[in-house]
Amino acid sequence: RPPRSVVNTNNPVKQVTIDVSDKGDTVIIPLSKVTTNTNTRFAVATGQGEMTFMAYMLDGKLNIRADICPPCRSRSFTLNKGTLVCDSCGTVFNAENGSGISGACVAYPKEAATYEILGDNIEVSKANLVIAYNNTLKPN
Repeated sequence: RPPRSVVNTNNPVKQVTIDVSDKGDTVIIPLSKVTTNTNTRFAVATGQGEMTFMAYMLDGKLNIRADICPPCRSRSFTLNKGTLVCDSCGTVFNAENGSGISGACVAYPKEAATYEILGDNIEVSKANLVIAYNNTLKPN
């Protein structure tokens, strides 16, 4: 279980861009970068081009989701009181499950990618990331 975030997520927490490592079919994310910053985003090169993702802490739980708001093309979300707020259009999503709550892009929930925590790193398969990203591009 990852350590609790040091930031109070009842206050707005802007995303911090972090670097991740690419080990073949797996993306390696330093766990401490996510727990220290609470709300992060990172880019991954895939066969379909660069895709962006978010990794954030919510109530002691790590979440990894696609970081794209397709209609407005935003790639930036603020974590605020259990929600993800698009920094471009203001659409609000449930940070626990990624579903849309209100706003123009509400039909594009932020899909989660499954991951493993191994030692001091988070490991996610590129395949899982690409599936989450592509599912986020489709309206529900």
